[in-house]
Amino acid sequence: MSEPDILAIEFFRVAISEESLSARRKALLCLQQQLENWKISGLRQSAVWVSGLLNPTEEFSRWMVDTNDHRSESAYEFGETCSRYEKKFERKLNIAEQVGDLVWRSIGDGTFKGLHTPRGILQVVQAEARASNIRGGKDKDVLRKLWKTYRGVVHLGIAMDFCESYEIEGPVVLEVAEEIRWQLSNNGPKGAGKPYVDEAEQISFVFKSIE
Repeated sequence: MSEPDILAIEFFRVAISEESLSARRKALLCLQQQLENWKISGLRQSAVWVSGLLNPTEEFSRWMVDTNDHRSESAYEFGETCSRYEKKFERKLNIAEQVGDLVWRSIGDGTFKGLHTPRGILQVVQAEARASNIRGGKDKDVLRKLWKTYRGVVHLGIAMDFCESYEIEGPVVLEVAEEIRWQLSNNGPKGAGKPYVDEAEQISFVFKSIE
């Protein structure tokens, strides 16, 4: 992700709210194309865009023609992703991120708490959901499923919340997300032979400046 992508980071979280790795990859590709559409829309208001239309380079003109259908299709597909997010995936991702946040904090305080054990992390989240009447978080089997579905991507949302709490902006959020991702895949519950999250399940977000 580069500087313009950071400004649209919430949309990256929307993209990874899809329920499978293949769907997330597709959504991220559509988002990348949508970001290009937004850049073009922004250029429409500038002298650079007007100049480009009056004096288009052959490469620019060919790109506009060749990618028009694909850009329109990507915009539609990402709109569908946003709709699914608003209707059901946002709530599910929020709950999974709550689980992931407790896992991360357990690593930080050195307790390396289990998820499925009595008085484990899932039980803590379940109790909080029941106390707050949060739909989807009151059943431990549902929590297990949500964690399994989203454990490879929760680090981005956790990092975003963490940075917002401390008023941290810009690319640092990706550094925090990468640190959380690394912690989840390199630590596990006490007595367990596996990490909290297998690295192969995770999506890594890395900052690369275009300046």
